Order: sequence, then C-alpha cells, then structure tokens
Amino acid sequence: MLGLKPRDDGAAEVGVIETTTDKKEYKHPQYQNFVLVDCPGVGTPKWPKETYLKSLNLQNCDFVIIISGSRFKENDAWLATETMKAKKKFYFVRSKIDQDIHSESENGLKSSEVVTKVENYCKQELSKLEFKNADVFIISSRFKLREQFHLKRLINTLLTDIPTLKRDALILSISLTIEPVLYEKKTILLERICKIASTAARRIFSKTNGLRILHAEIEFYQEQLGVNEERLIGFARQIDMTIDAFKKQIDLRSSIILNDPLQFREFCLRNTLSRKDIHENDHRSTLEKFFSRKNFNRFCYALYDLLMMCFEEALRILKLISTKY
Repeated sequence: MLGLKPRDDGAAEVGVIETTTDKKEYKHPQYQNFVLVDCPGVGTPKWPKETYLKSLNLQNCDFVIIISGSRFKENDAWLATETMKAKKKFYFVRSKIDQDIHSESENGLKSSEVVTKVENYCKQELSKLEFKNADVFIISSRFKLREQFHLKRLINTLLTDIPTLKRDALILSISLTIEPVLYEKKTILLERICKIASTAARRIFSKTNGLRILHAEIEFYQEQLGVNEERLIGFARQIDMTIDAFKKQIDLRSSIILNDPLQFREFCLRNTLSRKDIHENDHRSTLEKFFSRKNFNRFCYALYDLLMMCFEEALRILKLISTKY
C-alpha cells in the first residue's frame, strides 16, 4: 500500500517467524493523515480476544483487512463479525500465495490453478464459519509479485467502498504503481488543472512566479504517477537496467522538459488553438479574466499535456516491467 520494499525506511518488519507482537502505525511518507495500523492476530498472548477490540480502537478505523497466510480461523470470523457490528468494512486477504504455487508446482499445477484452489478452499472454510459467499483476495507480498493475483481487485474494492470525502485522499496516498490506481489518479489530477492554471495566471506581471507554480504541479504529477527520479531509479533496479537505459526504453519526455528551464518556459507559453479536451470551471472575476485569460488558457493546455505525458510514461513503465516477469 505504501509502495515500499522490505528494507526501505518505514517498511514493516518481515521474517519467517512472527514479527508483529504489538500494534504499530505506518504513516505514508508524504501524506501523514494516511496511516496503516499493523496489529497482531486475535488471541495472541499480548492481544487476547477479551480486550482485542479496545486495543484495536476499531471506531477510529475506516476499514479492516484480515490477513492469513494459511486458513481463516474462528477468531478471524469473530473479528469480521465485530467489524460489521461497528458498521465498518472488512476484507479477507489470503497472503503467501507464491509459496503455495512453488509447493504445488511439483504436482504439475499451473499458478492459476493453485490460486483457484486456494481461493475455493478459503471460501469453504469461511462458509463453515457462517461467512457464506465471502470475497477472498489472494495476494503475494513479495515485491516482484505484488501486482499479480488479486491486489488490483482489492485496491479497486477499497476505492469503491471508502466514503466519498476520503476517497481522493486515499487514492493520492496509494504509492503502488498499478493500472487502476493510475487511472483514478489521472482523474483527480485532471480536476486540479483549472484551479492551478488560474492561480498561476493571476501572476500576470511576473510570469516566472506563475511558471514556478506550474513546475511544482508537474513535479506533483510525476510523484503521483511514479515517474519522478526516485521512483524511476527504483524501477530500473527492479529489472536490472541502468537508469539511462530505462529512461530511453520508456521514452521519458516529461523530465527533459521539466529540467530544462528554457524548454519548460517555451512549452508553457506556447500559442495554442482552441481545444475541447479541458472542461474548465472558471469563476474568476471579469477583471481577472481580462488580464490573465491568455495565460490561463496556455497554462491549462500545458498542464493537461504534461499530465497526459506523465500518465503515458507510467503506463509504459508498467508494460515494460510486466514483460520482465
């Protein structure tokens, strides 16, 4: 959810023995209001069933993800029931599917067959615990496999279920570079264009300040869509490519424009024809419109074009990475 690798700063501890013995919060590096809380399972020595809900502080949670690396047990069903009583969403997640696939490969089963087998087994077990027709999400937390199996469906379900007022914040907080998240982020970022362009265009007597606002917004696009320098270096390492070769492979143009002050200025101040691909919501005064209309249009078009450029680069990254695994 945070887009971190096991050894990254701020990542949860992993290991072959139990590593979660106490409640621990993991805040998003950029969005401190987005907090994931990792808790031990129900019935562990420090977290007995009798005091579990109080320790969990369920009322402060937006949703609960119940994760099991094997089968779901009675205590898992109890937690799901209590979560429903509190009118909160819950999700059953079966992890470590990569281990099951490795084990079953000796029996000649394909990975898709193993996933179906595990999913059906989990549903049968949950049905015995009075959770009939329960939805189970099969995932692997291994960094190289995180985008396979049901992670995309889990993210889509979270985005559908979360309250509208918190939805945009959740989308922008998710650091996973997967297709559904990219499309959702693009929609949110498109809605920002007119407001940002209007703010920049008001600096009519100082184009440099207006361009600085646009520059910061494009950097935000790159960060959100995973095409900033830090994320690019991480992707290149992931598939054993040099950063220069990686940038060439995905035809990276946004950074070239952004890092060249003259080229960026020309891109933002170029003359443009009337276009219909931006639906503006312009509530500025007549005086503001009179003075800054020309720059407002230019800035809208520049932001739109650079956003779409970053978005297409992100899709090409996904395609390139998928061919390597």
